[in-house]
Amino acid sequence: MKLGGIVCVLVIACAMVAEAAVQVETFRLGPIHLKPGQMVNRHIPAKRPVGEIAITRFETDIVKASGETARQGVYLHHCGFVAENFHVDNCPPPYPIAFAGAGNASTPLIFPLGYALVVGKDLTWLVRAMIKNILTEPQTVYISYTITYNYEVEGFKPLLPSMFAVTGCGLPDYNVQGTADGKEEVRSYTFNAPITATVVWGRGHLHNGGKRVTLKNLSTNEVLCDSSPVYDNADPATGAIVSLSSCESRAQVFAGDELRVEGVYDSSITRDEVMANVIIYYSL
Repeated sequence: MKLGGIVCVLVIACAMVAEAAVQVETFRLGPIHLKPGQMVNRHIPAKRPVGEIAITRFETDIVKASGETARQGVYLHHCGFVAENFHVDNCPPPYPIAFAGAGNASTPLIFPLGYALVVGKDLTWLVRAMIKNILTEPQTVYISYTITYNYEVEGFKPLLPSMFAVTGCGLPDYNVQGTADGKEEVRSYTFNAPITATVVWGRGHLHNGGKRVTLKNLSTNEVLCDSSPVYDNADPATGAIVSLSSCESRAQVFAGDELRVEGVYDSSITRDEVMANVIIYYSL
């Protein structure tokens, strides 16, 4: 009985230490001034927590000076956080891969318990953002991101991101040609896995009109990630994406496996500069 009490005390104490170690910090980049209808590209050095950290959650938004979300008035084409040599290459360097970020969908990165992006203390971050003002008046906006992290990095299994785009190793943007019959446009590309690793988590990236994006291991016939959007009006032809489903897995991928990414778009109208990507996070 006494031993059970000691164990209980130890468990509670460990839980209290883990809870106390969790840090949550919000950063803001800007201001970004937008004329009516203007689309801008920005490459901005990004602030980050000091020291070596284990990131367990990362949430990105585009906000007004008040802190209120500005998503109703801007279209966030993409906002990716990149760092040198902090990814698994499917393409020859220097192909940029975002380890975190968002598009017009506001789905946060939330990694499974025990896993994290372990970021070294000297790793510098850069934000690559493409933002369009969809209103008829000027706007001033900021990139806001909230990071949940822990300094007890040895308590987590580290993850590394890897991106799969339907355009292959070229620019990830492409155009969807509108057709009179309004059929779907499907694009795909097959990569060879460069490493042997375990797939832990993943999420797609689509623009308005996107219906789904999937990553499948053709060598094992296993779907690694199937990411589908939620629209504000339930109609991919006319609506705006508000979130994208994420994928959790423990699938094993072996070096040389054929991994095919496939994106599907509504083609009832022409759509310029869309993307269909899947980012997965490997545990090595």
